[in-house]
Amino acid sequence: MRDTVDPKPRRGQGEQSPAAAPPRYKLALLTWAGAYAVITLILVVLGPAMAPWPLPLRTLLISGLMVVALTWAVIPLLTRIFRGWLRR
Repeated sequence: MRDTVDPKPRRGQGEQSPAAAPPRYKLALLTWAGAYAVITLILVVLGPAMAPWPLPLRTLLISGLMVVALTWAVIPLLTRIFRGWLRR
């Protein structure tokens, strides 16, 4: 006979309640601050080289770089740095 394990522990049996999500306004502020920093950095570094490009092409590159930077670097870093403030 096999030992079976209940895949869903019942309340009070070792289940941890998920942490409450931070307020949306705090996440919005972090996202805005991160987006501002990334866009500014991109424009400082690549702005002069992209100046002659058509606006749609510049916007495409900037938005793509911004999304990648925010998703995998900036937002995870900011949420770690501001963890205490996000939980208050």
